[in-house]
Amino acid sequence: MAVRCGGGGALPDGVTLRGLVVVHPYFTGKEAVGAEAAYGPDVREFFERTCADVLLKERGLWYHRELKASGYGGEVELFESKGVGHAFHFVGMAGSDQAVELLERNVEFIKK
Repeated sequence: MAVRCGGGGALPDGVTLRGLVVVHPYFTGKEAVGAEAAYGPDVREFFERTCADVLLKERGLWYHRELKASGYGGEVELFESKGVGHAFHFVGMAGSDQAVELLERNVEFIKK
């Protein structure tokens, strides 16, 4: 997921951040979002401790959807690497085709 800063006034005076690239964020919440609701709280807690990838995708899709719906004035782009796990581009697969593609997508977004 990548986010480009919106118009003036979005940041404090003196801050010149042009954008943000969020690669494989890990965040969760008390309330289920998206398909998480189908699992129930006990199963979600188990997934958070054992195989968080199941929930990370749902939470990331939800965040992307909510950010776009919020009226945010910047650019929001979502890219999914299929068939790989969380942080694959750092752990064990750094030179893989998928890791290179992810890096290239980030570079292209930053260069816009």
